[in-house]
Amino acid sequence: MIAGWTTAPFFSNFSPSTWSSRPTVATVYCIPILATLHPLLLSSHVIQSLPAIYTKHFDSHPIILGIVSILANLVQSRQHCWYVSSLEEGRRFAKSIKVFHLIKTAIPIYGYDEILRRNIINIVKGMCRSDFHIPKSHSESCRDSILCDGGATVIISLLNCCLSSESAVELALQTVRIICSWQCRSLHSLSRPDDSLTAALENNFIPTIVMSISAFPQNPIIAAHGLRALLWMLEAGGSQVAKLLLDEGLLPLCRDLLHTQHAVEVVRAVCCVVSQLCRVSCGPIPSPSQTGFTAPVLAALEAARVLEEVLAGLRSQAENEAAVLEYLTLLAVLASDRRSDGCGVRVGNGAALVLQHDFVRQVVRCGNACQVADAAMLVSGILWKLALAGGSAVVLVAGAVDTLLKLMQQFAQSVVVARNAVGCLAILCQNGPGFWRA
Repeated sequence: MIAGWTTAPFFSNFSPSTWSSRPTVATVYCIPILATLHPLLLSSHVIQSLPAIYTKHFDSHPIILGIVSILANLVQSRQHCWYVSSLEEGRRFAKSIKVFHLIKTAIPIYGYDEILRRNIINIVKGMCRSDFHIPKSHSESCRDSILCDGGATVIISLLNCCLSSESAVELALQTVRIICSWQCRSLHSLSRPDDSLTAALENNFIPTIVMSISAFPQNPIIAAHGLRALLWMLEAGGSQVAKLLLDEGLLPLCRDLLHTQHAVEVVRAVCCVVSQLCRVSCGPIPSPSQTGFTAPVLAALEAARVLEEVLAGLRSQAENEAAVLEYLTLLAVLASDRRSDGCGVRVGNGAALVLQHDFVRQVVRCGNACQVADAAMLVSGILWKLALAGGSAVVLVAGAVDTLLKLMQQFAQSVVVARNAVGCLAILCQNGPGFWRA
């Protein structure tokens, strides 16, 4: 760092009026150098006049790159920030000049530049990141602007522009995930939650994310980031978003991801999205007194053959207990949907799908091999729910009794395992001696 260049007065001698209509070599190289300077330069004429310089020299790639780099530097956190207030001032300045409306114009023209793309992504990340030393009210105000003040348009335009670059899509989807994450709370603003969701939907978040994942089906990072962003939208938008995801072909995409990838993060993301899709689609079927997963979601789940891939994953990754836990969690959600026609006969529901796809034998195998209490609770819970759904015969034939007794002994300290196992065994015993002999 050049000592004389770290103070605002040095730059007070510069103003846009002193710049020629055609940038000189010094001008072109001065702007990128400014990007490394400290945010206290906000009081300088150059920094304050960045929007005017940007507009005047829009046809100069180096100048546009330099200005975007300066803006990225102003809003980003630094581990060793000399002045705590400088970051707050930088973000406030960026918001005051409507930074998203400014930089989005560069994407169609200069979007091919990897450095420019990274700096734009850093601006979005910087504006939505929460810092312990930034006042909460100001931090939330900046995050609100991510979606409602043009940030959504910027990140989606960037994704559409860089679909041919795998690394760029990774970074862009990571940013989308940050925007959508609960930790950042940029989309969970208590002041304008509906506006945030509306902005995300109007800017085609769903089709763009699905398209980005589909473009690189072998990339676990892209898949995980994209699915986590969609999961937030499901949680925020409920059945409205569920319908949009079904229309965009999310379930066939999830099937393909389970078929081609075995990374635990991808398996977890797929299972979470499918589970939430089922949960938010609950409706009064077949009578107002009963609620369960709606027929369109179950039909789409069956048509996409997602459960076939889940079963294949349970078999092929039986020794990967982290992945097994995710598969079992999805099955537990489906098994909870156990509606009947009022006469004890199962109707089309999640539990029926689990029974029809011969999951019980594999669940029993998982119970025999499990080493952690979480897996034991899921296995015993699934068997209990399936028995309650009318699948006692299937559960019994699969050898569940020995498995449940083993789990009770192995995890004797777990109240949940004991409750689930005893509940399942009680249902099996209610069928009478003739049923057991059969």
